[in-house]
Amino acid sequence: MSAVSVARYARTRLAWRPARAAVKELMRRFGVVAWFGATTGMWWAMVDGECLVEATDPDALVEQIVSARRPR
Repeated sequence: MSAVSVARYARTRLAWRPARAAVKELMRRFGVVAWFGATTGMWWAMVDGECLVEATDPDALVEQIVSARRPR
């Protein structure tokens, strides 16, 4: 997955299109609930309904999702 950068506090619909596409891809690929936090400027995902992870970009979020699913 390629990195998507969305300016913090972006207000225009055009600025959100790459973020929306990345979120949809994460949700499809991993079956998680994912979102970009406009206030925090961070990427978030709820993994398996019990683990909330965050990252600075979609690629780092993928790593966090995979790590959260590893057996402990």
